[in-house]
Amino acid sequence: MQEKIDEIVRNYFEDSVYEIEPVPFGLTNLTKILTMNDKKYVIRIYNHHTKNVESIKFEAQITSYLSKQNLSFVVPVFLNTKAGEKYVHLSDGTLGAVVSFIEGAVPEMSSIQQTTEFGSVIGEITSAFSQYEAELIRRGFLYGNL
Repeated sequence: MQEKIDEIVRNYFEDSVYEIEPVPFGLTNLTKILTMNDKKYVIRIYNHHTKNVESIKFEAQITSYLSKQNLSFVVPVFLNTKAGEKYVHLSDGTLGAVVSFIEGAVPEMSSIQQTTEFGSVIGEITSAFSQYEAELIRRGFLYGNL
């Protein structure tokens, strides 16, 4: 796994000195916190059964769009590789990417106020997407049809 992380880092950064930390999330992909020159990023190695180029491009497009909206929260965005792409094809065919890191904690929803605040965030996202021009069709399968 270390070789794949090294390969991703080489595709995004000139510097090759970094630290890796585990994350408490990321069940389908290998997800780690990458620290380089005192700056944190999220590095992902995608599970080829659940992610493909189309879905990564779609996610990058959506997060980029949301990050440019006047939202009350920050949205992580995909960094460009040195070649200008949002992801990298690793030598073994696996896909990887580096995303901006946002300090904070996973929000809890243990009170009515927290749930109401979460609903407000969902409302902001819904409102932002009502003005989204691109087609939001995600091709794949419905889990209910399994």
